Amino acid sequence: MKILSALSTIAFQTVKFCDDWFGLPSKVADSIHFRREWRNGFSAKLRTPSLWIHGASVGELEDLASFFTNEESLNAVGHSLSSVVLTASSISTRDKLKRWKEQYHFGYAGPLPPEDPVELDEFLEKISPDVMLISQSDMWPLCVEKANNKLKTGILWLPSRDSSAKIIAPLCLLPQKTMIGTRASDSHPLSGIFQSSFVGNLRMDRILNRIQAARISPDHALDPAGAAPDPQKTSIIIGSAWAHDAAFWERALNELNSDEVARLQVVVIPHETRESVQAASIQGILPRARVLSIDGILLEAYKGFSAAFVGGAFKTGLHSVMEPALWGIPVFCGPDISKQPEAKKLSAMGLLHPLSRPEELTLWLKELVNANARDRVNKEAQRLAVELAKERGAGLRLRDLIKKFQTKQAADHS
Repeated sequence: MKILSALSTIAFQTVKFCDDWFGLPSKVADSIHFRREWRNGFSAKLRTPSLWIHGASVGELEDLASFFTNEESLNAVGHSLSSVVLTASSISTRDKLKRWKEQYHFGYAGPLPPEDPVELDEFLEKISPDVMLISQSDMWPLCVEKANNKLKTGILWLPSRDSSAKIIAPLCLLPQKTMIGTRASDSHPLSGIFQSSFVGNLRMDRILNRIQAARISPDHALDPAGAAPDPQKTSIIIGSAWAHDAAFWERALNELNSDEVARLQVVVIPHETRESVQAASIQGILPRARVLSIDGILLEAYKGFSAAFVGGAFKTGLHSVMEPALWGIPVFCGPDISKQPEAKKLSAMGLLHPLSRPEELTLWLKELVNANARDRVNKEAQRLAVELAKERGAGLRLRDLIKKFQTKQAADHS
């Protein structure tokens, strides 16, 4: 453990030195500069022990948002909004962390300090942590070692996949102060080393609450853009799309006859919604689709569509398929579903359909433009979505797990 911590510190300081003296590419340097800004998020030392939640990116933190924004759940484990500490290592989280801090008045929401013993000691002194929740697998050896020595309860690790058993995990986390919360089963490959308990997918509760609100709204998120689903057509939304997804679709559409194309409505929301260049590129590749650069409403945008295609599974990594699946519409994607934790489960259920060749998509489109076939496929998707939604309640299970963890550590030290 100490060797890993030392190597981590040396590596970080070497990169920092190179940046200070020679300059580094912005993708590397920006992350370092972001981590060094952590002091800007403090006005004073927190008055009470904190609940420290860490994830690399916005997505990893949003997995836990239904828990750390719920005052009732926080109170049940002896915390309040003002004692929540949110950290992240990716600069892409800067704006989101700032908005969370302003909305919920957390004790701290900002970058994780660098792998520097002095800075980490100063940070830990300011937050006086009780429990540290690590979302997925963003583990920094020195940070984890320092935290483990200061934590009153310990580290609760919530790996993204129950198969995650990276070599660094058991080396970084000390068994006597570690517990694992699993997503998909009651056990984990490291259960022999750490105690584990089933939590489930924490993002599901948040998704279902937003879907419920969108269902009762008379308006559609895409009304302002004039792109709400047309009830007279088979409407398909391509969410989080990249250029390679658009190319796949264009090849599939080329195999349809004119009557079949006329019965389709295709709406595309690119993954990089703020980059007009990407939207223009997708529109050029897929001229028969309506391409929208809209940020922050993709979940609500799925409402009323006949089916969804989620991008990224050809090159960049599949994006969230849980959102359209819980709407109860059939979901399609490219072939690589390995980077999306819930994708394999949804595929086994029959809610998600990975496709390798454009010809496969063409066959599905030919089926879906038939009203009877479309109704049959949609009814089955709705039935499966109801089954999937029975797993909600992960926030409550996490709350109970933290209480159990606190009780166990108190008993071990009594």
